[in-house]
Amino acid sequence: MAYRLDIKRILSMNFFHDLPQIMLGCALAAIATDLFLIPNGLAAGGVTGLATIIQAVGAARGVSLPVGIQTIVMNALLLLVVMREGGMFYVVQTATGFVLLGFFTDLFAPSVA
Repeated sequence: MAYRLDIKRILSMNFFHDLPQIMLGCALAAIATDLFLIPNGLAAGGVTGLATIIQAVGAARGVSLPVGIQTIVMNALLLLVVMREGGMFYVVQTATGFVLLGFFTDLFAPSVA
């Protein structure tokens, strides 16, 4: 089944009204991840925790695997699997959230390390 991105419908569902809240939440979660979880070797639950573990194993072997990029890739793969269950608005909001979280995690990492 093909999915089409209906921009008019997304705009009518207040996506841009929710966007600042999504951005703020992702920025706070990224700061918490960079300041507390990653430096202390703690793995959060879910995809971020898995990315933290992979990053630590890679760092021990001299390979740089940024947590944010890993989070984006893993969430994108999961989103493809569950795309049928939610509507397109759900998919757009979810994709926006995990892309922003991954972006902010890697953006803030050098400044908090």
